[in-house]
Amino acid sequence: MTPAAARHVLDFHARHPEFFRHHRHTFGLDEFFLQSILASSDEWRPRLTQTGLHYCDWAPPVRPAILTLAHRDALRNSERLLARKFDATVDPAILDWIDANLLVG
Repeated sequence: MTPAAARHVLDFHARHPEFFRHHRHTFGLDEFFLQSILASSDEWRPRLTQTGLHYCDWAPPVRPAILTLAHRDALRNSERLLARKFDATVDPAILDWIDANLLVG
C-alpha cells in the first residue's frame, strides 16, 4: 500500500468511526477492512488490482482448501507471492517441500 492510500484509509477512519464500530467484532476484518475502504473510493477504485497476491484453492469441500503436497504443481506454477492455507497437522511435508523448492535465497 502506498503512503497516499494509507492516508486515505486513516482519513476515512477518522471521518467514519461508525464503519469500524460496525465491523469491530466481524470475523476476518483484516482481510477486507482496507480493501473495502479503498474500493469504495472513486479515486482509489480504478487503481486497485483485481489480482490477489495469495494462491488459494477454492475447490470444494473446504474453502479455501488446505494446501498439501497434491498442490505442488499449482504452487510451483503460480505467480502469486503468498499461499493460503496450510495445516501442519494435515500435511507437514508441504511446508518442507516449499522450503526446499520454492524459497529463494
